[in-house]
Amino acid sequence: MEKFWEKGFEKTGLSELEACTGLGRQSLYNAFGDKRELFEKSLERYRKLYLDPVIVQLGSEGSPIANIEAVLDMWAGGQSKRGCFLSNSLAELGAREPDLEPFMAKILGSIERAFRRALEKARDAGELPEGRDVKGLARLLTTLGQGLSVVAKVQGPAYKRDAISAVRALLH
Repeated sequence: MEKFWEKGFEKTGLSELEACTGLGRQSLYNAFGDKRELFEKSLERYRKLYLDPVIVQLGSEGSPIANIEAVLDMWAGGQSKRGCFLSNSLAELGAREPDLEPFMAKILGSIERAFRRALEKARDAGELPEGRDVKGLARLLTTLGQGLSVVAKVQGPAYKRDAISAVRALLH
């Protein structure tokens, strides 16, 4: 996962995968299948380690708006120049690799659904201002998370804070 995250799918060679896993080529194929399968398993591991905590936070007990705010705080605090592995993969492979599209769309969809559920709970609890478009806000928040991870590679923390501040204003 780390090697693909660092270099991307296309720039990561089999010899690098052998070196970082400690497996020879045949053992690598036996353990993980081909390079694409290993890449998909790496994305799945990334989802479990980095994206599932976002989904869990959004579904936590307590104030739904506070849960969304906690996710925004996570994003504001992240300083990785690597960005998000999923975002990087979307940018690198996108429509060029149609076999990966459904897999990546499924991950994005799970994040969007978690935001939507939290926003619906916030609306029902009277925490979200009247007339807010829950579906649109869920998509905006999902897009913000992906976009911030790409933009943060070249922009400073103030840029992220400004974008997050503008989104917070929509929630109150």
